[in-house]
Amino acid sequence: MPNSEKPPRFQPEPSREPIWKFNATNSEGRTANVLITQKRFISEGRFGVVYEVMARTVGAIPLAGGQHPFDTKRRAHESSAIIKVFKNPADAEHALMMHRLCSDAGLRTLPTYRVDTERAVAIMTELNSEKHVALSCNNWNLRSDEIKMQEISNWEEMLQRYFDEAIKATAHNIVLKTDIYFFRIPTDTLSPQLDFFAADYDTVEQSNSIESDKLL
Repeated sequence: MPNSEKPPRFQPEPSREPIWKFNATNSEGRTANVLITQKRFISEGRFGVVYEVMARTVGAIPLAGGQHPFDTKRRAHESSAIIKVFKNPADAEHALMMHRLCSDAGLRTLPTYRVDTERAVAIMTELNSEKHVALSCNNWNLRSDEIKMQEISNWEEMLQRYFDEAIKATAHNIVLKTDIYFFRIPTDTLSPQLDFFAADYDTVEQSNSIESDKLL
């Protein structure tokens, strides 16, 4: 159960010395040096512990780059991001491979997902922003009470895109669990347009032996 006493909203401070350094590689094999300057605990699950962080990268495009122009919090060359510290190093390597598999299949994946398999830590795009909160089926967000939603204005469109994701996954024999998707919800309207991303790759599998109706 969530703690009723919520910690204060994460407030990035001016750039300061790194508190943690590691090398992270994306699914295309490109490696960057990641410097974490601030972090805040978010949650702990079966596979690892998740933190919201401020990070700098050396030798890579900005963390929030790619095709999704998120309005992330920035300080100088820093970006807000999410890191997951895996309990088992093998799970970190598996998650990176599944991110590549989902990306190659055309699923709506995070634009940034890098893993240091030696330290079993992944750094990824931050879906929360000043005006958005990200939720999954088993994820509690500290900012959930900011959501004013009464109806979803793009419900039919979102259902179609969600169904299209299932077709793509099935075509590539990808087994998706319900907790892979995070819904990005605007907090400044009663009738928001929702967006979603395949963002949690821990339980993703590829199987040639499962019937198509069991893949998603």
